[in-house]
Amino acid sequence: MTKKVVIINLIISILILCLIGSCSLNSPSQIIIDNETDLSIIELYIVASESTAWNNNLLTEPISPGGQKTFSHFSAGEYKAKVVFENSFSIEIDGIVLGNKEIKTIVVKP
Repeated sequence: MTKKVVIINLIISILILCLIGSCSLNSPSQIIIDNETDLSIIELYIVASESTAWNNNLLTEPISPGGQKTFSHFSAGEYKAKVVFENSFSIEIDGIVLGNKEIKTIVVKP
């Protein structure tokens, strides 16, 4: 094969990989919630910082004291979270900044 054919094949391969998601410019990131309190977390909301609504609870089951839960498929950007405990007390966490393919742990402490 000529050098020109090899380069064209390489470009086509890269384009195919990008189309199937292997080289996204905005790759998914993860947020890990680490519950270091004595209470179960019963509701969790994570939304874009500019959002005015909390949308849907992300938990299908509580995060027990000492437990962790990972949430995936976040785009790079800035987020805020609302954590609701079993005693109905809640806290809000602002300024959660995620880059591409980043894993960020949010430690919830008393």
